[in-house]
Amino acid sequence: MVGRYSVEATEQKRIKNFERWRAKSVDKWGNAFDYGPASTTYTTQKEPVEIICNEHGHFFTTPSQHLTQKGGGCHQCGKRAKSEARIALHKDSILEWIENELPDHLELLDPYESAGSPTRVRCKRHNTVMQTTVSYLKDNKLHGCEICAREATIAGRRHETEDLIALYQEQLPDHIHIIARDQTAGSFKAQMLCDLHGKFTTNITTLRNGSYMCPECKRRNSGYTSQRLQRLIEEKSRGKSTWLGIMRVNVFGIDSLKVGVTIRSLDERYKWYLKEIYYAVQLDEVTAYTFESMLLEQFYDYRDLRIFKKGMRQGERWSGDTELLYLSQRQKVEDALKNQLEQTVADYETAQRVVDRIEAKLAEVKTDRPKDLANQPKAVVGVNPKTLEIEQRFNTIADASREGFRNVSLALSGHRRQSGGLLWLTAEQIESRDSEAILRNKAKNCSEPNKNGKPVFCVEANIHFHSSTDAARIFAEEGFVVNPSHITSVCRGKRPHAGGFHWQYSDLTHEQIAAISQRHKIPAPTIRVPNAPKKIYAYDCESGSHIGTYDSQSEAARLLGFSGASSISVAIKNGKPSKGIKFYTRPQ
Repeated sequence: MVGRYSVEATEQKRIKNFERWRAKSVDKWGNAFDYGPASTTYTTQKEPVEIICNEHGHFFTTPSQHLTQKGGGCHQCGKRAKSEARIALHKDSILEWIENELPDHLELLDPYESAGSPTRVRCKRHNTVMQTTVSYLKDNKLHGCEICAREATIAGRRHETEDLIALYQEQLPDHIHIIARDQTAGSFKAQMLCDLHGKFTTNITTLRNGSYMCPECKRRNSGYTSQRLQRLIEEKSRGKSTWLGIMRVNVFGIDSLKVGVTIRSLDERYKWYLKEIYYAVQLDEVTAYTFESMLLEQFYDYRDLRIFKKGMRQGERWSGDTELLYLSQRQKVEDALKNQLEQTVADYETAQRVVDRIEAKLAEVKTDRPKDLANQPKAVVGVNPKTLEIEQRFNTIADASREGFRNVSLALSGHRRQSGGLLWLTAEQIESRDSEAILRNKAKNCSEPNKNGKPVFCVEANIHFHSSTDAARIFAEEGFVVNPSHITSVCRGKRPHAGGFHWQYSDLTHEQIAAISQRHKIPAPTIRVPNAPKKIYAYDCESGSHIGTYDSQSEAARLLGFSGASSISVAIKNGKPSKGIKFYTRPQ
């Protein structure tokens, strides 16, 4: 008996759990994967197993992640699945654009695959074919034909003043007028007159597409809602005709209720993110901004921050993600807006109160607190943990990082023992009276096992370690280079091996590891690591004298002042010197 169950019963339970997991996997992925290697190593849903992708080969992942990750944990399959998901997200809107807005004289010769896929376009006027992408064609409003583009350019440059007025004056604001074609400019430009701010010059693209031709008008119409409203109030102006809409948008795959204003159409402003317009009304700018702010303030407790938070996580926020509400409030928001519309327009006093409330919220962010000087640049020093001699000096942590020493700030704060094999102190610490005690304490901590990490086990060496960092240190003492981050990746099923060895999380505690006697006789790795660091030998090009031996190309580049390891790699491959130094992988 082992614990509660016999060995036979435990094995039967393991096999039963494996078969249940395999059935779920086959139900989800079909015959895309071979689970043969996992049949003997499967233990729990959280322990990594080996799976064979029938298209891309072996990979490691946990059974639970195999069912939840895109591509089942296979890196290539996951990459392809994510790409297909991005393409599918925008496919409907792009197909709609092709059907309704693609110029009549253009014809797509290739079936649509994705917005960025190469596509042949035929011009029916000139019977020419050019290769471009639908995305480029759509976003840049290209002619799709070099001859058409050239003809349009020539025709545009031949426009006289009367032509310009006939083509564009009607779409301009009432206070802006075309007065002449600019005959002196090297490219086509037009002289304009703004009734409010005087003469200015613009180009054909701005004339055709721009909402604000006058630079001063553009400056005055930019800024936050409160700033824009304040300018309109001061000028006693009602502003432009503006749409206020309540609509459903879908961003990052999330549906939400959007309350927004725009001087353009709602379709043009929100493009493919707009899925449905529930209610829209055209008002003057003061009224639209005022009513929007009042609605958002009234339903503040129902703000939908999911799109905002996902954008923050992905590093690509969506414009307007702070004016979203939960869809469940749709009818209430619409009723509230209709009640506001009973007064037809917002007076300046109401608009001013909105501005004051917005400014009051902004004022809550205190700017008069004393400046924190804790994050000022600090000179740092790298010390050899064995000899306690200074090997590196940098004026700032950023300088150290640029030279390849990562996580120096963590090493300084004590959250990490070393960076780049060195102990790190500030220049102030190294010059203090307690510098020797600080150094010896750091060196002592560095030599002791790290019991804050998660224990790991090396299969080939049959040794348990307190942490991946502890394992990497002991392996380095035996002459083997293993990255602790790679060990962790193997344990998590993200890599097949690290340093030529197989790894897994240990089932022993730190106390149990400390209590057992283990021989640190590590066998030679049986797995060839193609990108393992190789010793580099550097020689002076003129004298032929030996400059130094380095553990890797990266170390040689860092210590000899090269921009990166690629410079040394190219020099070795071509057999030519770089910066007066010749590099070899064997001693000469």
